Amino acid sequence: RTKNVLLRREYIAILALIFAFLVSMIPQFVNSHLKMTRFLVALCMLGIYITLENNADLYDTETGLRTRTTLWRESEAIFSLSLHASVVSIKLDNTGYLAMMLGIPTMKELYHQVGMYLQRYADDKVHAFRLSSHSYALLFLQDDPARAEKIAADILDRFQEQWPLAGTYVYVAAEVWISRIPEQIPDEQHLSVFVDSSYDTGIPDNILHRFDMLASEQRESEVELALQRALSAGSLMVYYQ
Repeated sequence: RTKNVLLRREYIAILALIFAFLVSMIPQFVNSHLKMTRFLVALCMLGIYITLENNADLYDTETGLRTRTTLWRESEAIFSLSLHASVVSIKLDNTGYLAMMLGIPTMKELYHQVGMYLQRYADDKVHAFRLSSHSYALLFLQDDPARAEKIAADILDRFQEQWPLAGTYVYVAAEVWISRIPEQIPDEQHLSVFVDSSYDTGIPDNILHRFDMLASEQRESEVELALQRALSAGSLMVYYQ
């Protein structure tokens, strides 16, 4: 029942420990005088505790979502295996203003609500992350662009509605971005730029933004080369406006 909140390595480790425990009980069935059961149970539980002891770094206590540490672990596996995946980045824009108006305790309730909302999309193939107080992400482990687009659109629609907070209802401005691995995000460094950067596009928050890292880098390189050529040729004209 709790498989969905475990990392794959933790799930396999627990199954292996249980299997080892069952195998180790065979001698007691053969000779009932060997009192090994309690010792083996304690040994198995110790192994499980050791396996799960770092979960505080893997799950955010305020929202229940996975943390940045988990995102980097999972993305490392995706890039190393050359898998295809989708990433949705959600950035809350007006949290500073809301914190000033409503206070920190109310903001914690907002973060909890956002976490619970995003958690509804999480399953074996979709993992939800809280990267900072105002930044969240969904990682689609299965190559299913249509599902990623649909969920991103649903999240965008939700942020067009009000959230119940402190006995009232408030609008939370959020940017929702979507991109693809590895077509648009070729490595972990570009993934970090995608989920961490603050985008100032000048376009409304009610539009699903599509992030193509390679296209933006290519455009930036073209501009830099054009400026270098213009400087070399002395063809720049500067105007005061």
